[in-house]
Amino acid sequence: MFRSQRGFTLTELMITVAVLAILAAIAIPSFTSFTRKAHLRTAQAALVENAYEMEQNYMRYHNFFKDGKPPTSSGSTVERPNITNQRTDHFNISFANDGACEGRAADGDAANRYCMKAVPNGKTGEKRVLIINEKLEIMLCEDDTTTSCRYHDSPKK
Repeated sequence: MFRSQRGFTLTELMITVAVLAILAAIAIPSFTSFTRKAHLRTAQAALVENAYEMEQNYMRYHNFFKDGKPPTSSGSTVERPNITNQRTDHFNISFANDGACEGRAADGDAANRYCMKAVPNGKTGEKRVLIINEKLEIMLCEDDTTTSCRYHDSPKK
């Protein structure tokens, strides 16, 4: 008496593994691209929320200084209001140093201008940096040097 054996042949298993490998080769880069875009959008949302807080500060004090108080001397650093969103899971957000935003804050008009940056915190391989200014113009830079920046989509007012 012969019992029929059940199971898969080696050829069937190899074909299945090959199909799964092809699907993975297609899906993994797409998934990586999607997650990078999602992280960037999360950072953009945090920057925009901080920008709206800056607008509220401007409406209250008619400038972008902390509590409406300008620097005490010409050489002192500009104190900005505390921002709610200082980090996301993948980006750290802070005010850019004077002149870091295409020289915008270096012209002495710090009361009416500001620039915030979202810099990757190193958890992923992300190198791009987001920058937002008082006009809600969002720039996407390929790295932290801000030499290779282009305008990114800005939120509607």
